[in-house]
Amino acid sequence: EYSFKQLDPQTNYIKITDFTQQGPILKIVEENDKALNEAKNLIIDVRVNLGGSDLSYLPLLDYIFDNPIKFSALFEKDEISYINYTENNCKLWIANARKYMQQPLYEEAKQWIEQEIEKFQQNNGKGLLPVREVYDYVIQGRENPKNVYILSDVMCGSSGDTFVKHVKKSPKVTVVGRATMGILDYSNVVTKDYGEYVFGYATSKMHENYHCNETGVLPHIHVPWTPEHLKRDVDLDYVLELCKKMSVNMK
Repeated sequence: EYSFKQLDPQTNYIKITDFTQQGPILKIVEENDKALNEAKNLIIDVRVNLGGSDLSYLPLLDYIFDNPIKFSALFEKDEISYINYTENNCKLWIANARKYMQQPLYEEAKQWIEQEIEKFQQNNGKGLLPVREVYDYVIQGRENPKNVYILSDVMCGSSGDTFVKHVKKSPKVTVVGRATMGILDYSNVVTKDYGEYVFGYATSKMHENYHCNETGVLPHIHVPWTPEHLKRDVDLDYVLELCKKMSVNMK
């Protein structure tokens, strides 16, 4: 699901259940840019987010940050991962990347994928090598919305994990709910088709200093799950109350 709702004149709500595609997210921001720029509050719901590609959420970042910042600056200086460049892994990863490029994308995203394909071609068969995030896409940042609330839970994983992890570095963001799934330790999943079944596996792993499997990405405000969640959206109601309090304080 990729959906947009205007809950009130000052509050917009976006729900995204995966980051497998950039096109639908790009469409949301293009069709609702005026509303996003005029409202004070933005709620982004990534509870039950199945992940995909970090590139897919680039269109959202301008609204989440308030000043220009390089995407690579969202990573720690010593944050590295290791990619296993076997011939089979490179073949499968390149095939996945070319399939991803068939959808509507930012031009910068296309360029980054092309660079990554070239890197996989150059390292084909070289085995496990350390890599750093060097993608220098610039997040422009915007004054509005002034308050961004992220709804997260344990069903938010992979690129959902990284989305929550990265946006926590914005001074506008408050993450509400529960810790994310925490499956960043192994990533860059490729699939091998055996006909009767398809086998998916990771081709890269994060340096142990940045493992998050035990904790996930923690929210700023923890809202414990209770049976009341089966009757109403407790997390969203909590955030809407925060929006009201913030509005009163600004007056």
